Amino acid sequence: MSNNVLDERRDAWTEKSYELFTRLLYAMSQSLGYDFDEVQLKRDCYSPIAHGRVEREQTRIREGLVDILDGKRSIPMYVTYLPPYHPIDPPEQSETHNKSIQPTADAPAD
Repeated sequence: MSNNVLDERRDAWTEKSYELFTRLLYAMSQSLGYDFDEVQLKRDCYSPIAHGRVEREQTRIREGLVDILDGKRSIPMYVTYLPPYHPIDPPEQSETHNKSIQPTADAPAD
């Protein structure tokens, strides 16, 4: 099957599932004495607590990322390990350094 056919089937299934879910919520609200109509329920009047939490977390992440990208905040960094320091002199520097140093025994006395 082509992707278009699969997409159409998925879209139809999703639409039907929303319709059935809305009918279920409406029947439950009527049974429990709530005054909701199906239009209210279709407009996301019902939102589980977990969905709200996820939306708040995603909003915080987006806002934090925007602040970082805009330079308003920085990412905290901590040094947890420093490797041992082993300086390596470039060859030219070593030769120049060695020529400029005189042993103390050969140093002229003032």
